[in-house]
Amino acid sequence: MTTAQLRMLLELYQRHAESMLQLAYYRLNDEKVARELVHDVFFLAACRPERLFRSDKGPKVWLYFALSRLSRQEERREAYLREYKTMDPIALYTGGGEDALHAYDMLPAGLTEGEREILMLRLRNRLPYEVIAYLCRTTPDACRVRYGQAVRRCEALLRRQGRRR
Repeated sequence: MTTAQLRMLLELYQRHAESMLQLAYYRLNDEKVARELVHDVFFLAACRPERLFRSDKGPKVWLYFALSRLSRQEERREAYLREYKTMDPIALYTGGGEDALHAYDMLPAGLTEGEREILMLRLRNRLPYEVIAYLCRTTPDACRVRYGQAVRRCEALLRRQGRRR
């Protein structure tokens, strides 16, 4: 980032940070999270100045678009957490009842405990990746990758055992 770009970014921050904070607070109703999102937007802009300064609509539009995208992600995350945080974690893991334990035992031998866990959470309990990420203390993208790997490994083990063509 050049000094001219840095000066312009500082000027943009001084001009728009307060209104961006108000917009994020209006959407999220949480000043701390709103402030973090505004700082995240300017951090992204500092890390990738070519996106900010070469935007078709201009830097101001890029900043507000990035804030909008981040605040929507935060709204979705908060909605999932509100919905599932009140539930019993044991019930989330087991899915309730002996059916879950039976389904767990039907998975092929050779899967790791982590692979069994993510398969059960996703397939048996039909939990979204965001909730699984919260339970496993990881990111939704990491959960998607782990789930895909577990499915491929499960299919390979089932083929070897002759259960699946």
